[in-house]
Amino acid sequence: MKYVLRHAINALSMPLVLMLGLLLIAAFLRWRGYRRASGATAISGILLLYLSAIAPVSSALIAPLESWPALSDAHLPRDIAGIAVLGALYRPRDDTPITGQIPGSGLARVAEGVRLARHYGNVRLVLSGGVPPDSGRAASSHGYAIFAREMGIDPASIVVIDQPATTSEEAHALAKLFGDAPFLLVTSASHMNRAMRLFEGTGAHPIPAPTGQQARAPKHLDDYFVPRSESLSITETALHEYLGILAISAGQG
Repeated sequence: MKYVLRHAINALSMPLVLMLGLLLIAAFLRWRGYRRASGATAISGILLLYLSAIAPVSSALIAPLESWPALSDAHLPRDIAGIAVLGALYRPRDDTPITGQIPGSGLARVAEGVRLARHYGNVRLVLSGGVPPDSGRAASSHGYAIFAREMGIDPASIVVIDQPATTSEEAHALAKLFGDAPFLLVTSASHMNRAMRLFEGTGAHPIPAPTGQQARAPKHLDDYFVPRSESLSITETALHEYLGILAISAGQG
């Protein structure tokens, strides 16, 4: 059931999928002779995709999720038990440097974890992220560990947790590792809201260390009207997080 729900959330968060669904519905309605309803449905799908791909809409959606303040390097929390970096994607390739094998948000997360670890010096750097069994994919924590070692982090201070395949599973695993001790939690700013809800539900005491902020105010006139793939991706990320938060709230209710 959880597997089906997770994939349903993924599908519903993709504007392209939603548009195609509406176009299929429009085609069915036209086949059944409902031309006016068919036209309205098709226009709704196209309009949905257009709005999802312009900066004002994508930024308005992602900004509330990224409201967590960034940590100040001058006032970093003391007496932490470690730094935990949540998993994302890892696509190992022999012909590509490790920086190209950790796409998108994953690279920002592990880079921020390494940066913070350098500030603290002697601190555990806990790299999390697994994959479902038989998925054929590689655990992001393994790619994170390679990156951290190549960036000069002492292998003895690196802890790899490669079993959790979801944020919920990561929350329980890290809560068990850190107990009541406070620790820095590094993940994408847009993902922090959902992550904090899950971690606090386990009784853990994470300190948010968000990174990879995507909200941007449009700077030029064409930013308001010209659709862009970057904005579409941001909208998809925001919708995915909102649906995930809704699923958590429904589960708690």
